[in-house]
Amino acid sequence: MRISPAIVGPYSAAQNISLVYYDVRDYGALLNGVTDDAGAIQATIDAATAAGGGVVVIPGTTAHSAIVNSTLIVKNGVWLRGSGSQTNLAGTANPVITITDTPGADRMAITDMSITPSGDGILLAANGATQLGWARIIIENVTMADGSGTHFKADTGILETRFINCVSLRAGSRGFHSSNGTDLLFYGCTAAESAAHGFDLQGANHKLVCCKAYGCDLNGFNLAGAGRHTLAGCESQDNVGYGYACVAGHNTIGGCLSDSEGLAGVYMLGDRNSVNGTFIHGGGGTGQQTKAGVFFEIGTRQNVVAGVTNNDVPVAGDAGGNTAYLNAGPGSRKTIAYTATWTPNPYEAEIQAMTLTGNLTLVNPVYKHVGQQLTLELRQDGSGSHTVTFPDQFRASWTPVTTANALNIISFEYDGTAWQQTSSVVGLTPKPSIGVGDTFNRANEALNVSSSGATWTKYNQDGGASWQVVSNQVKTSGSGGFHTNIAVLDAGVPDFTAQVTVVNDSGLGSGIVWRYTDSSNYFVAASNILGRVVAGVTTTIATIGAIATGDVVSVLVSGPNHFVYKNGTLILTFPDAFNVSATKAGITAGGDTSILDAFSIV
Repeated sequence: MRISPAIVGPYSAAQNISLVYYDVRDYGALLNGVTDDAGAIQATIDAATAAGGGVVVIPGTTAHSAIVNSTLIVKNGVWLRGSGSQTNLAGTANPVITITDTPGADRMAITDMSITPSGDGILLAANGATQLGWARIIIENVTMADGSGTHFKADTGILETRFINCVSLRAGSRGFHSSNGTDLLFYGCTAAESAAHGFDLQGANHKLVCCKAYGCDLNGFNLAGAGRHTLAGCESQDNVGYGYACVAGHNTIGGCLSDSEGLAGVYMLGDRNSVNGTFIHGGGGTGQQTKAGVFFEIGTRQNVVAGVTNNDVPVAGDAGGNTAYLNAGPGSRKTIAYTATWTPNPYEAEIQAMTLTGNLTLVNPVYKHVGQQLTLELRQDGSGSHTVTFPDQFRASWTPVTTANALNIISFEYDGTAWQQTSSVVGLTPKPSIGVGDTFNRANEALNVSSSGATWTKYNQDGGASWQVVSNQVKTSGSGGFHTNIAVLDAGVPDFTAQVTVVNDSGLGSGIVWRYTDSSNYFVAASNILGRVVAGVTTTIATIGAIATGDVVSVLVSGPNHFVYKNGTLILTFPDAFNVSATKAGITAGGDTSILDAFSIV
């Protein structure tokens, strides 16, 4: 027995393992690459256990491996520690290392070594114990290569074990496998060229952070068992099967990468899985399932995928009942240069706009999935009279207006067979510039006459409050707590676009009002509510994403049709004929910390 004050680290602190350490050479280990050292190493482990635990050290040698022909059993309170890459365990033991089957055993660590197994590498098996682990087993900085079995395996009853910076190379079966464990953590681990899955997760509630699987003969990450597994910052590449196979449900994959898999980048067999912020470059095969970024099996439901893919087939399989946003999220918009024949790609943007300088013939999109949304904004140029011809998959029932500068909008949803029309608006004609607004670029003063020369009409729920221009911006003063404060300008016409910049909101309802006749009748978009105020009673039309500091909010109204934008993105369109002839629009603030700027009506 030797005592080494130099041995410190997370193991003794977190595991409460004694810092008394035991050198296997003191118990007969020769480490000559010929003699079987398993008996000597096991004797060292037993001695440490009998003394209440300690660090069992296998010194490294660049010339020879430690031969282990019978399985080493790591017991309660023992940290089995090598000397990094200079410590290699080899031999015929299968598995090379396991843990005790004593019920309640814990406080164990296996670190800093390489292993060349003949079969399995490290097997954590509770056996007679009902549960084993509870965050007190750590496997760290262990590298394994070759062998016919699984390199790292957690069996039934293993709970909250940590695998940290472990590497599996060319496993004869799986790289990492949880057959029925719970709450395991894999951090910075790699499985390369496994003969089966790289990470095969049965059991439930496992967490994988910054792990990688590449070149495996089956899936990179196989998420099975009871599911509820979480992956963050992981990478899957060049696997023969899928990158991430959600065989079970309720898994979460975030900020991950799939690159050049044999099959799809993400595979959905279970329900209620979530994939978010993930780059998917899936298979290189010829069929839908091998070329797809994401593949949904028939009958899967309530899976949500949001990410980026450069696959020719972003989504394939039965996407009905699931949600997939690949490359183009809800409300995304793209302007397309005019071409006489156009094949829309719904994965480029949900809303696609084109100004027609000639007749347009559309072609059926090549790639699409059930439930996908597509909105076309088609504007006539200054000459007008340009026609639009839809192909057979588009069920369009509209009569677009072809006068000069007319805007026609039509929306579709794909049902698996055809693009069904969901709404349309025709004949939106831009009005001549109204030129009413206020830059607020002037000395501090009460808000009265705008920079365009128009006079502000003001309403303050709190009689002591007032609108003030302060530091080239506008705000209320003396409003105290939350109160409704409104200031409007008269556009002189009922159809216009009004816009304002929210400099500071502070959750006090900064935003825009329009179709205003008096303080009891108008439309408003503020905070996260779009509403209609009639006779002083507010009715919510829709809950929208919060209007917050830095947002630019604009509203286009034409007849009964309202189009609401935030930062240039259309977030809501709705028909409502209330106050259809009202010509005023303006700003609203709920308190003194609300600051607005750059209001315009065009």
